[in-house]
Amino acid sequence: MTSVPDGPLVTVAIPTYRRPDMLRQAIESALAQTYRNIEVLVSDSAADSEIAELVARYGDPRLRYRDNGYISDAVTNAGAMYVAARGELIGTLHDDDIWEPDFLEVLVPPLVAHPEVVVSFADHHVIDPAGNLRPDLAYPNREGLSPGLHQPFLHLATALRAIPMTVAAVFRASAVDWSEWRPEAGTADDVWLAYLLARTGRAAWYEPRRVSRYRHHPGATSSTTRTDEGAIWVFDQVLADERLRPYRRALLRAAAPHHTGLALTKLRDGGADARQTAVRHLRAAARGGLSRHIIACSVIWGLPLPVRRDLIDAGRRVHARCAARTSGYPAVLPEPLAARAGTRQQEALPASAVHPSGGRTSRHVRVRRWA
Repeated sequence: MTSVPDGPLVTVAIPTYRRPDMLRQAIESALAQTYRNIEVLVSDSAADSEIAELVARYGDPRLRYRDNGYISDAVTNAGAMYVAARGELIGTLHDDDIWEPDFLEVLVPPLVAHPEVVVSFADHHVIDPAGNLRPDLAYPNREGLSPGLHQPFLHLATALRAIPMTVAAVFRASAVDWSEWRPEAGTADDVWLAYLLARTGRAAWYEPRRVSRYRHHPGATSSTTRTDEGAIWVFDQVLADERLRPYRRALLRAAAPHHTGLALTKLRDGGADARQTAVRHLRAAARGGLSRHIIACSVIWGLPLPVRRDLIDAGRRVHARCAARTSGYPAVLPEPLAARAGTRQQEALPASAVHPSGGRTSRHVRVRRWA
C-alpha cells in the first residue's frame, strides 16, 4: 500500500448503533486509508459496552470511542460526533458502509489546494446487505455534473441533493456553525449539513470517481413520519432562503413526496385533526405539481377511517412488492402492516431502519432500468 504524505488531520466520523459486525468492516476500511493523517472516531448512539470493547481491542492510537451517556437518536449523535471531531477536515462513514483505500487520497487534495472549497465529494458504489455490488442501482442526481469547482453550490446541495454528505464527501469543519445543527432535521440531517456548508457562499469540488460502497437496505425506502417530518422541516428552512428563489420550483418538487407521505400517514392513523393536517400537507405538495399520490389522497380523504386504512395499507403492500421485484430484495412492509401480519418490524428491518431516529433513507439510490 502506498502511503500519502501527511496533510491536515482528517476525522473519519463513524456513527454507529448496535451493528458490531458491519462496524468492523467500516473501521477496517478507515484504518486502511492510503492517506495516513487520520483519527477514527466511533460515536455510539446506543452507549453499548460491547461496541466500546470492540473499538478498544484494535489497540490503534488513531481510533477512539465516544458515546452520549444514553441511547440517543441519530441526529443528536451525529451533532455531538462532529463537535467532538479533532480534525480540520471530517468525512462521515456510516457503520454499514465501506470506504475504498483511496477515499481520502482522492477527496482531501482539493480542500488543501483550494482554500475556498468547503466540501469535496465523489461518487460511490452501491452494495446489498451481503456486500455484493449492485451496478443496477445508481445515484441519479450527479448525471452530467462537471468535475471540479462549483461556486456557489446551493442548487447542488438542496434542489438537486447531489452531494452525498454521509457517503462520499469530506468537508471543512470550521465552515459549519455547529450551533445551527438542529434535531428537527431528523434523517434529513445530511441535506441540512450540505445546506449549512453551501450557504457560506464558498465552493464545492466534485470528483467523478467511486470512492465508497453505500449499503442499500430494502427497509430504508419506506416513508415514515419521522423521515418525512425531518425532510419537510429542512425544505421549509431552505425555501425561506431568498438566494434559492430561482430554484424554488425544484425545491417544491423535492419536498412534495414527503408532504404526501405524511398526509397518507395522517389519513391512515386518524385522529381529531388528521384530515385537516392531511389537507395542509396535500396543498403544500401540490405546489410542486400534481402527482398520482396527491390524487389518491384526495380521493380517499372523505372516506371513513377503516376504509381509508384498508386502502392505504393495500397500496403500501403493492408498493413494497413492486420495490422487491425491481430491487431483488424481499418485500418489507411498513410498520403498521408488519404488525398486522404478525411480524415485528424490529425483526424484519435492518438496524439502520429501526434506529431511534428512524435510520437513514435510501435517497442515495434508484433502480437503473436498462434498455
